[in-house]
Amino acid sequence: MRQLIFILTLILAVPFFVQAQPADVADAEVEVDSESIVIWSEGVKLQGNLFKPRAMTAGEKLPGLLLVHGWGGTKQHLNRAYAPQLASLGFVVLTFDFKGWGESNGPLIYRGDLAPEDDRTDVNVDVEHIRRVINPSSMVADARAALNYLAGERQVIADNIGIWGTSLGGGIALVTAAADDRIKAYVDQIGAVNFKGNLDMITDKQVRRWEVQRARGDIDSYPGPESAIIPALQGFPDWIYLKGFDSFAAAADLNVPTLIIDAEQEELFAREINGQLLYDTIKDRVPTRYVAYPGKHYDIYQGAPYKAALKEAQDWFVEHLKDSSEGVALYKQHCSLCHSNPGAKAPALGALRILGYDRLLDEMTNGNMQVQASAMTNAQRATLAQHLATGSKDPRSWEAGMACSAQGSEGRPTEPLVGGWGYGSHNRRYQPALQAGMTADDLPNLELAWAQGFPGTTTMRSQPVITGDTLYFGVAATSSVYAFDLASGCLKWTYRSAAPVRSALVMGRMPDSGTPILIFGDSRASVHVVSAADGSGIWQGTVKTGTASTITGTPVLHEDRLYVPISSFEVSRAGHGNYECCEDHGGVRAFDIRNGEVLWTYATTGKAQPAEPTPGGLKTRGPSGAPVWTTPAIDVQRNVLYIGTGENYSWPSTGTSDAIIALNLDTGKEEWVFQALADDVYNEACAAGFLGYPESPACPKNPGPDFDFGASVIIAKTAEGQDILLAGQKSGDVFGLDPDNRGALLWQTKLSDGTPVGGVHWGMSVENDTVFVPVSDPEWRIEKWDYSPRPGVTALDVTTGKIKWQHKATRGCELDKTTMDVKNGRHNEQWPACHYAYGFSGAATSLDGAVLAGALNGTLKAFNSDDGQVLWQFDTKKSFTSLNGVEAHGGSLDNTSIAVGGGYLVIQSGYSYFNQMPGNVLLVLKAKAQ
Repeated sequence: MRQLIFILTLILAVPFFVQAQPADVADAEVEVDSESIVIWSEGVKLQGNLFKPRAMTAGEKLPGLLLVHGWGGTKQHLNRAYAPQLASLGFVVLTFDFKGWGESNGPLIYRGDLAPEDDRTDVNVDVEHIRRVINPSSMVADARAALNYLAGERQVIADNIGIWGTSLGGGIALVTAAADDRIKAYVDQIGAVNFKGNLDMITDKQVRRWEVQRARGDIDSYPGPESAIIPALQGFPDWIYLKGFDSFAAAADLNVPTLIIDAEQEELFAREINGQLLYDTIKDRVPTRYVAYPGKHYDIYQGAPYKAALKEAQDWFVEHLKDSSEGVALYKQHCSLCHSNPGAKAPALGALRILGYDRLLDEMTNGNMQVQASAMTNAQRATLAQHLATGSKDPRSWEAGMACSAQGSEGRPTEPLVGGWGYGSHNRRYQPALQAGMTADDLPNLELAWAQGFPGTTTMRSQPVITGDTLYFGVAATSSVYAFDLASGCLKWTYRSAAPVRSALVMGRMPDSGTPILIFGDSRASVHVVSAADGSGIWQGTVKTGTASTITGTPVLHEDRLYVPISSFEVSRAGHGNYECCEDHGGVRAFDIRNGEVLWTYATTGKAQPAEPTPGGLKTRGPSGAPVWTTPAIDVQRNVLYIGTGENYSWPSTGTSDAIIALNLDTGKEEWVFQALADDVYNEACAAGFLGYPESPACPKNPGPDFDFGASVIIAKTAEGQDILLAGQKSGDVFGLDPDNRGALLWQTKLSDGTPVGGVHWGMSVENDTVFVPVSDPEWRIEKWDYSPRPGVTALDVTTGKIKWQHKATRGCELDKTTMDVKNGRHNEQWPACHYAYGFSGAATSLDGAVLAGALNGTLKAFNSDDGQVLWQFDTKKSFTSLNGVEAHGGSLDNTSIAVGGGYLVIQSGYSYFNQMPGNVLLVLKAKAQ
């Protein structure tokens, strides 16, 4: 009878709660003392450990730290990899095992009848010892008991305690922190902070039925082995209590400084409804920092992500339990005029930060900054020196110090030089000399004008808008759009989104008033229309058509209509254990730009229905997928827009996947469909199969190769002046299509064998009669089809598709195979001297005489348009002194990393997806003064 309660949990992807062990330990040889302790929780004896800095004096008191492990974890790995490292910084650290886990006792259950007694009576009975049950309510009680024990320790400052939780422990720690004012700082590491939201597939009706059955004895009081539905899952989940665990409700009462650490490719707890949602909920109320490191859920426990996350937690607890000084206002008032102005000779803010507290204080008291600091008191000078020396952990704290003066922020926005993803509605990504402010001859004379760094950022993906005096730029990590003065780099205004900025920015004007506006899409499928003058919001609209909808391609404004492409993250969710794939689909939604009224919506597939189970035995739904990753091209002459689509996520397949589709501008109706590859049914449950690993249960039968159209359709002209559509596919093919003959194929040129992240990825560019095609092609050992990587850049004749020239990319260095996994290209460090990836994945940009393409090894190359010779290159994989004082480092160039306009070359460096190199820097180059 007991297994009835768990039948429906087969749809859940639960094995991800198992806690991994760190593969290496930062600063393992630390000077700390430890002792074993006993904690009582709800009448059960728990085992714990206390860690203290060595040689504490008898009367010394320090802040306390409580560490909470996750599902399937024990204090053993905390004792090795976290507690000593934190205690060494001057904290008393407590770790413990939950009831029935590790060294702790579990509850006892007696199934017989006991004689009624009014007084306490000793009896001898045979009982069962309950072990390894996952009950979050019980776990919260254990964490509360451990907190009380720590607060009662004589060498702990009882009202100055921090709490750290990882995985499921992140939600336990959230509830504990919100309920107790003795906790003064909280760190959530890859946490399931919205646990109820993560179990939305179990209905309240199901839980109510199970509760009735348990109360009547039809099912057992405690779950047993049958609840562990996946062999890899440790412990026995009590789904009644798990479903009822609404940890996120505690966010409303959370009032302590909070650090949220996520994994960039988090595959277990969707960041949008866990870490990012928590950040957005509390960021305006309490000091909050959100950071994400490359890798998936378990990668945070090993290698560089582990060390970086530990350092973040160490710094957070030191700052908020030991030192809460803040000097932003003092810096802005007394220093920013010189040190945040690239035209001044004073050292930049970034240079000040490395001087150290003593040197800074001396400079303000006796040195070069004595006059500027004379208006401050001694205490204010000390506060400012501390702020500059230690930096701020708030990812937005630099903004105040970078604000332009009132004079510098005046004036109406000028017309855009770069106004959207395609440099025009035909998506040619070509900048003539008048718009670019440069030609190929000017490239070798470029130098860095200024740089900005963005804390907590590892991926730069939002192509900016450039006008004559302003650079508008979106940053996902801070969910912000910034308006920078183009010449000086000062900050004119900031617009906050409720979700990370995802698409490129677009500039246009309102039809009637002519008001300059900015447009972008965010990761939660909302489109934003913002005043370009001051960053004030005008309206927002949603394109959400499913639970995982998002906006990847860039919205396009044509006359009074805004056309927004729709894609979906559900392709990734399908890789989560037993996910029942899939329901989401792609599409386009048209809005009235004046007020956000929805005019029409086009869906690439019909509504999903129950379908044939996967070979792994999982239920499925379909059709699904055919997402629109691309930016629409507008064809005014034919009154259509063109989009490219991706694969289907589940069977049945549709004729609209891996296709170029023409839609009527007025109605959204299909005019015609060109399908390049039929029956490409794929989701990330199949990803491991490419490299010879076992596929997950949600992988559909006969999976396809995932050959999306990720590169947007280009409207170009042949040598005879006829319109032609150009489309690049991840298969490595480039197609020439006839827009006057329902997309009939004119020519097809194959440049590579293609991969899910190879072939033609983000975009091509056209100059005159030549289309320039970047090809990514990682050195994967694909076992599903013949594959030989051919990364590089190719020039094709627009009319015939014939190759004019090819640049064949090479790594040019020797891999250190002792520090990486060669099979999947993952390094143990963020910026290795020689990186596995070196192809050209990002969209190209062309100008008169040259095509610019960014490589995954961080190098921007400029090729001669006529013969492909390298004219100039710029290395971004290094540290830069940033104008805003944020530590800045470049990485892989991908997505839309390049923009050219008004004599400026703008590069955004860093792209940590697909095991590539993270980065957080915006680089602005201009010609050297003659």
